[in-house]
Amino acid sequence: MKIRKLQRKMDRQRRTNNPNNFNPNGTVKKGSKRWNKSNRYQKTAAKKREIERKQAAQRKSSHGKLVNQTLTIGKHIKTEKVSVKAWQKNYGKSIGFKSPASFQSELKRKAENAGGTVLMFSTRKTALSQTCLCGNKQKKSLSQRVHHCSVCGLKMQRDILSAYLSRYIDPKTETLSIQLARSGWLGMEQSLLDGWRVGSNQSARTAASPKSPTIGGTELMSSHSIAREESESARTDETHVVSWNPLHSYMG
Repeated sequence: MKIRKLQRKMDRQRRTNNPNNFNPNGTVKKGSKRWNKSNRYQKTAAKKREIERKQAAQRKSSHGKLVNQTLTIGKHIKTEKVSVKAWQKNYGKSIGFKSPASFQSELKRKAENAGGTVLMFSTRKTALSQTCLCGNKQKKSLSQRVHHCSVCGLKMQRDILSAYLSRYIDPKTETLSIQLARSGWLGMEQSLLDGWRVGSNQSARTAASPKSPTIGGTELMSSHSIAREESESARTDETHVVSWNPLHSYMG
């Protein structure tokens, strides 16, 4: 908002200082022109640059913290190959401010420096957000954040399920192994359900507090389906009673 006000102020100052460079309808005349920049215009431009510098520094710091948090979980990362340009067309300046492409580059750089890898797989081949553990695929609108399968009845937060499925993407073929995903589900279901509950509570607190930070683990999960390759610490050794068994549903 401050940058927008300063941009409008700069435009008014430029028009006042250079009336001969504009047409009667307010558009800029074609051809080469000489622009007169007053002292007030330069001060306004300096204020705008300072705000942009602070925003860039804050964005870089937030990206660095989020990348470090991700790499504490595991250094082998899998993420969907999303089109940032398409996001910019749909969401405009908000995408430019958060700069997801810069985050991806920083994540890849730090992961490779730590001896890890970042696999970016095609969303068209995998369609993780549309796929269920039973193999059923059903299209969802972007506003539908909970996956509820009409075939087997599995209910899970959409992005968390996509992140889990990405764990079983073959890096060579970029295809999903449903069989492996089903076999590993019983050991992960409780952890994923707990993550869903924690994420829901965090979203509720964020909605109640407008000043809460907008960059965190929940937002990362909604933008990138990240799964762990080697670390098994999130798996539970205890036996849990589960409400849904993908193996039984599949066999039946």
